[in-house]
Amino acid sequence: MTHDELIKRIDDSFYDAKNFGASDWCTKPKAPKWNDPKRTEIMAERRVWSRKYYEADGKAMDAFKNDMEEIFKVKGNPKAEKLWKLAWDFGHGSGLREVLNYYSDFVELIN
Repeated sequence: MTHDELIKRIDDSFYDAKNFGASDWCTKPKAPKWNDPKRTEIMAERRVWSRKYYEADGKAMDAFKNDMEEIFKVKGNPKAEKLWKLAWDFGHGSGLREVLNYYSDFVELIN
């Protein structure tokens, strides 16, 4: 994979949790009112839905991280995890492209 292919994947929403088995947000059960007699059941459904969504999101981010490690040839580097955490912390609020930008800037620190 190349840097440009990774950008295309980001732009095409490849790393979206839906592509890794999650349901769309609009399918999440609505929060029940406090006096709803089925409140316990509905809240249990919401917990199951959330668990599945966040597991799929984790798989998506693992795939993104692995693709970046492959592109920048840092797979197996003992500091690769720290690099990922720094890039994520600095960039995730602005999207995966920004995480990629920080990752590419910081990778020189571990090579």
